[in-house]
Amino acid sequence: MALHIVNRAKHLLIIPLNSGKTVHLAPGESSHPVQEREINANEKVAKLLKENLIATTRVPTAKKPRLGFEKEPEEEPVKPPEAEPEKKPKRRAKQKK
Repeated sequence: MALHIVNRAKHLLIIPLNSGKTVHLAPGESSHPVQEREINANEKVAKLLKENLIATTRVPTAKKPRLGFEKEPEEEPVKPPEAEPEKKPKRRAKQKK
């Protein structure tokens, strides 16, 4: 499940993730969606959560339709791109001597 991390502190926070990447958050800024496994068992994140310097919120996920219960959207036929008429290269006029 994906999460947003929100900086509640009044200063820049650099949050290390389990994958080795880091998230830089300005005061009041929220991160891009981060997988929950990136912050599980992460001591730095646990400390920041405990001190109320960051908050996490779940990202709503789109529900997938159950197979057989809902109609599939009708596919529109793919049209080939319209070919542009070939342009003939311009000939240079021969210079007379």
